[in-house]
Amino acid sequence: MDDKLFNDLIEIGISKETAHAVAVSLNPDHIATQKDVLRLEKLILDSRLSAKKDIIRLEQALKKVDVEWRKAMVEQQAKSTELYANSNRQFIITFLGMMLTACVLFAMNYYFH
Repeated sequence: MDDKLFNDLIEIGISKETAHAVAVSLNPDHIATQKDVLRLEKLILDSRLSAKKDIIRLEQALKKVDVEWRKAMVEQQAKSTELYANSNRQFIITFLGMMLTACVLFAMNYYFH
């Protein structure tokens, strides 16, 4: 039991000294003292601190990914806007060319008839 508990505590990131003290404190042959209670409280606080550090690290990574994603979206929107502007400009030029052609044809038709 003590070795399994010790190994489990080491796996979750508790220091070896604290893990050993907790494993010894939870031994059924051991008589609990106030130090044992303090060790357990220290273990709980250490695990909470470790979890909070992990959460903070993950939040920072998430913010970094969010910033990169937003930059990529802005770049994509800029490309899309530029493409739309080019397409719009090309449409206007083509439309005006067709209108000019139609006007020339009507003028020539009117002149010769």
